[in-house]
Amino acid sequence: MNRMAFDPQTGVKAQPDSLAARTLHLVFLRFAAQPFSLEQLEGLATAAAGGGELAYGLQLLRRTRTVLAVQKAWGDKLYYIPLGIFLALQTERFRNLLPAGEGSELRESPDSADISLWKESKPGLASDLFRALSWIARGGLPLTAKGTVHQRAMSKFAGLLSLSSEDVESLKLRYPQQESYPAAAAVMLDMALSLGLAERGDQEWTVCEPALSRWLAYSREEMDSRLLYELLARYVPASSGLQHAACALMLPCFKAGIWYSVPSLLKQLRLRNVLSQEENQEDDGELWLQGWMEALCAFGWLELGYSRHKELFFRWHRKPSLEDGVPGEQAGAHASRSSSAFFVQPDFEVLVPPDTPYSLRWELELCCEMSSSDVMTTYRLTRQAAEAALEQKRTPEDILGFLTRHAMSGVPDNVKLALRQWGREMGRTSFARALLLRCADAEAADRIAQDSGLSGMMQRIGPLDFIVQETELGEIRRGLERLGVAPLGGSAGSASLAHTANASGSSPRKPAYPRLEMPSDGGDAETGRTTPFHPDKGGEAQHRPSAWIYAGNAVHFYQPDETVPDYEELFPGLRNVPGSWTRELRGYHASTVALVLRQALEWKARVELRIQGKTLMALLLWIRGAGEWRASAMKDEASTGLAGEDRSFEFASHDVEGIRIVLPAKA
Repeated sequence: MNRMAFDPQTGVKAQPDSLAARTLHLVFLRFAAQPFSLEQLEGLATAAAGGGELAYGLQLLRRTRTVLAVQKAWGDKLYYIPLGIFLALQTERFRNLLPAGEGSELRESPDSADISLWKESKPGLASDLFRALSWIARGGLPLTAKGTVHQRAMSKFAGLLSLSSEDVESLKLRYPQQESYPAAAAVMLDMALSLGLAERGDQEWTVCEPALSRWLAYSREEMDSRLLYELLARYVPASSGLQHAACALMLPCFKAGIWYSVPSLLKQLRLRNVLSQEENQEDDGELWLQGWMEALCAFGWLELGYSRHKELFFRWHRKPSLEDGVPGEQAGAHASRSSSAFFVQPDFEVLVPPDTPYSLRWELELCCEMSSSDVMTTYRLTRQAAEAALEQKRTPEDILGFLTRHAMSGVPDNVKLALRQWGREMGRTSFARALLLRCADAEAADRIAQDSGLSGMMQRIGPLDFIVQETELGEIRRGLERLGVAPLGGSAGSASLAHTANASGSSPRKPAYPRLEMPSDGGDAETGRTTPFHPDKGGEAQHRPSAWIYAGNAVHFYQPDETVPDYEELFPGLRNVPGSWTRELRGYHASTVALVLRQALEWKARVELRIQGKTLMALLLWIRGAGEWRASAMKDEASTGLAGEDRSFEFASHDVEGIRIVLPAKA
């Protein structure tokens, strides 16, 4: 197996037998991209690599940011491989996970007829998130006084989605106010939050327009890559084996459209020591993995089926690319798109091809009703949808202009006539809230009406009543005080009145639905090219303050730690130790040998021993007694001739003919 250490800054690979590479190999297999403590790493020490060596190897990896660190509030540190680097490492090491000839794959051939489709791919997470954001932008998720979405609004929201809560039930997701949010809706809101596309305000959920504009300028392939990356980073439990298995599905050896055996995949992972050899098909881990693949079907990427022998198979329907952090061959393909993007039919249907930019679909979501979503998405122009669009300041004339600009074969005449007719009929009347000033008698009302200083700020609508401009309340009060007819309550009274007016909704809510017809903020003004999605290999990590769902990796809770201890900090007192203890294998008095052994224990270092004329590498376990002391150690697998086949052995003070502390070479 190729054991290479990558420097994400320079792309330089360390020598396969270097300490950094060996440490990375151990961390990769044992912890995947899950956080671990220094004590956990040192617990993996053997006679081939002591705890002190592994600690130094870890710091070498931190220097290149191949491994990152965070610090807890009480000072303890956690370490982890960033997910982007982990994916690249897994691609390098497991590139040929399923070699041909092992009966581990079924290609598209007559044999593939043996696979019965069980779970098919749904429209997808990107499509669901798009519809969810459109619904939020229309003010569809108002909040209760407790900060949760109204139950009726949540039911409508969940009804928009192709994703169901049953699709993600096996993932056992945990999130705030779980009793108020169905799992499918929680996934949408979590994705919107983590990507900065929406936020929860005081009264309702709202979209974040700059981030939304950039997001809608992405291609579907880029969206899929970003969303899958979020899922791998936060939805996989704190299990290195499950993370290896979930990420292994992304390996290049798994091609779209080809069936692969799930049991064969698990077998290969066990052979590579990333899954326990004792796991069987009934354990929780395998059940979770099947649930993960079922969720990938619901997210629009995977399909599952069974063979004649009831063996579970999977195939990629649409495979996002995360290899080396590249979003896929189609990344940025939308840059060359035409301004024409859909077809308007005489029966008022709008046919939307799959490559239509989402920034154009955004307007269709508002001014049309969706009929179906498949390879070709179908919308229908209706008067009801046009009326809803008018509430967001899109007149039927605006809709006609939008369709005219982007319809590939133009807008049929009957559709034009209908939109113009709707425009003549809609919006000719509207309700408005008004703030009323009421006088107790006609004399006071006449004095107010005759005052030139107040005439432009209020309108008399009866013998005793005036409509006043809310924005001028302060000036109106001062004018009324000058006339000696001010309302009771003083200045506090007018402030209270203004607050009451605002609370009652007299100031109309600004239209929330952004105009995003053309890409903005995300790319070049002429081409519309956006920056493709690249996982942050150096630390995508810790800063996801808004996301709701975290199933495993919890490093986002802690502060990044950039301090890397130097060599002397890892081996304290090195300057005061005789140089011969670490330089050469030689004999000492029994009392000196005891001092050398205790120093090796303190540094968690290996020792080179000569016993009964044979030399071996050993990791000391304990030393007891003084004078005639005894010690126990674990020998290297390559060492022979002591204690039979048992790798652990004991020795006494008189057994040691030579000793040396083995420290890693200082880099």
